[in-house]
Amino acid sequence: MVSDLYRRTILELDDGRPLFLFVQSYRAHAPYEVSPETLAAHPELFGEDPRPEDWDFGALVSSPEAAAIEVSSTLLRDFPELRDTMRRMYLGGVADLDLGFRDLLDLLEQHGLGDAALVLTSDHGEAFGEHAGWAHGNSAFEEQLAVPMVLRAPGVPAGMRPGPVGLVDLPTTLARLAGLEPDPAWVGRDMLDPELSAPLLAFEIEGTPRFFVSDDLALYAGDRKVILQLVDGELVLEPVHAFDLASDPAELASLDEPSRAWAKQLLERYRSELEDALRRRAPIVRLELTEQELSELAAMGYLGD
Repeated sequence: MVSDLYRRTILELDDGRPLFLFVQSYRAHAPYEVSPETLAAHPELFGEDPRPEDWDFGALVSSPEAAAIEVSSTLLRDFPELRDTMRRMYLGGVADLDLGFRDLLDLLEQHGLGDAALVLTSDHGEAFGEHAGWAHGNSAFEEQLAVPMVLRAPGVPAGMRPGPVGLVDLPTTLARLAGLEPDPAWVGRDMLDPELSAPLLAFEIEGTPRFFVSDDLALYAGDRKVILQLVDGELVLEPVHAFDLASDPAELASLDEPSRAWAKQLLERYRSELEDALRRRAPIVRLELTEQELSELAAMGYLGD
């Protein structure tokens, strides 16, 4: 499941110099597509004798039920069968991604790169009705924010790291693994630092007026998480939700009196970090992209119609 492009990149273009390889996959992203092999291998998701036409994403999204979801994510609750079908297809894509990642690991091993530092991660999760949400980019709950972060590198012992880390921490961590000093402008932390204790912030920065009236900001401190809001770009230091993820990973209970108390304490404790995170560090520059750059972005799925 590793394309010939990656094989050529590694086998024909690698000349022994330090190699940085970025492999991007859409197997766990809409449109949800499931290979015939995965359909057959997972009867718990797709039944004993699945027909590919019954798991066609294009046919699903063109249905009247799917069109209704575009109006409001809360309508997902009115179409549980459609929601469940899409969730199963999403999980099928995850299974296909797992197979492709296995092939990539085998390929690296076969060609002498088995000891390379390697990271598996993602940019977002996906909601299927949790907290009345749908897809991604419209809330700061865990189903949209929590993603895998797996790092393998020489000299790094196997184990689970306590506490949250984020994509913003990757540049600093990879630079240190490569023996380089991180850029002073980077705000990320070294994930391998045993003393790492600084809070982590996550943003729902796009703003989705159909669903929400303001943007969400999540503050993580150990297992505790507080969701607050930005209204017209201004920080509101009042907890909207507060969760202890160790005891409530699905975020089902929020803001009883004890959690409201510690949430307010966390917001006050990290007020300066929150305000600093919202401070613009560089002027806005308008870029004029070439036709080739626009084409490349479109091929990666980052431009709309």
